[in-house]
Amino acid sequence: ALDIARLTSSQASMAIALGWLGDYFAILGDYLTAQSYVGQALGICRELRTPLCEAKFLGQLARIYYGVGEHKTTKRYCESLLAIIQQIDAPEIKGEAQTFLGHALAANNEQSAAATAYEAAIQLRQELGQPHAEISPMVGLAAIRQAEGRADEALELVEKCLTWLSAHGTVGVESPVLVHLKMYYILKNAASPEKSFQVLEIAYHTLQRYAEMFSDDALRYQYLNHVKAHRHLLKLWGEKETTHFSTGSRSISQSEVPD
Repeated sequence: ALDIARLTSSQASMAIALGWLGDYFAILGDYLTAQSYVGQALGICRELRTPLCEAKFLGQLARIYYGVGEHKTTKRYCESLLAIIQQIDAPEIKGEAQTFLGHALAANNEQSAAATAYEAAIQLRQELGQPHAEISPMVGLAAIRQAEGRADEALELVEKCLTWLSAHGTVGVESPVLVHLKMYYILKNAASPEKSFQVLEIAYHTLQRYAEMFSDDALRYQYLNHVKAHRHLLKLWGEKETTHFSTGSRSISQSEVPD
């Protein structure tokens, strides 16, 4: 795609191709390469003075930096994106920005602000009729409610997400493996070992299903081991016989869940 864009001398096509490459390397956990490609795409959009294009790649960079664990940078990109969105009509990009702003704020223990961002994302997705895109902010909100001591609300949100996922699957859901991993910790903190193990099992098999899409062994290994959340899930799965029925350990905060 990048070669074709170069042949056509189209700057817009070049930006799109660079964005695709950024997504590809981010999926594999090669965040430095992903940052480079998406940063180039963002630069092109700024040269072309196209706010929608700029907003799209700011959002992509926010996702990448969240994957790296640089939450302050994630927050900054989301806020920049949301400032641009005020000028244009791009509700889907806005919804994604609100979700990742919530993630970044939660990781920085800014719980109240994170809840506000998550609630805004959920409301926007409801207005757009996109229940699949409600899952990630809803799980994030559940973790906050649990941290606030509102355990019943947290479990109600998790149950709602699990019911929807059971009926509709993970297609279109943002970071389905990480979503299940977060729900696992919410349930584990709620001293619900059997339910938490069921979610851990779903997370593991979801990860393996996605990994099987890579026919190349080296790429499959990279996907499984270079993404922090995937690596952490594999570690949990390997330890499941000794850990999943334990209820005496301390509660895990959302900021400790791998990105």
